[in-house]
Amino acid sequence: MTLFELHTHLKHAGFDRWGVSPARLYTPNSKNQTALDYLCDEMSVDGLQALAITKYDFAHEDAFNNQAPSLKVISSEDPKALSVLEVLFENNLDINAKDHHGNNALHLSNELALKQESVYLINQGIDYTASNDLEQTPFDVIPEAAEGFMLPALDKAIKSQKKPVSSSMNAISSLFNGNPVFWKPKKASR
Repeated sequence: MTLFELHTHLKHAGFDRWGVSPARLYTPNSKNQTALDYLCDEMSVDGLQALAITKYDFAHEDAFNNQAPSLKVISSEDPKALSVLEVLFENNLDINAKDHHGNNALHLSNELALKQESVYLINQGIDYTASNDLEQTPFDVIPEAAEGFMLPALDKAIKSQKKPVSSSMNAISSLFNGNPVFWKPKKASR
């Protein structure tokens, strides 16, 4: 989508004052939606990419109203959700944003048993240990019927996130594991 097409598209959606100038980028439409809210509701990957070209700050305090777009995208269960999430996170939207109950996007995707989305979120670095207001982690909200296919996939994604220590660091640390090594100077020969 070109910037002209984006401008026209948003104008038809009630963004009468919208333009590419920074002063107008965060002006909501008559439904109190920002451009980011509207394009996420539409699941418009092309529109979001065009919005990013305008230097729209996806993490700006006025970029969206109420709930973070990533949470709305997950809740929609739309087939385009992964593509939309990619654009959002590429443009610095906070992956660990929470809803009014303290749930992050992983809580929502796990609760809905959305395996691909959950694995994607873990691979992007979401805090999978975060607790919501009920002290539940994202793993606590997985439906019992989905545990059989969700838990192995999530476990594999988490294990792939842990980076191995480099071999040179392993060699150095093995020198000091329980056996301190002291360097002794050689005696000079006469």
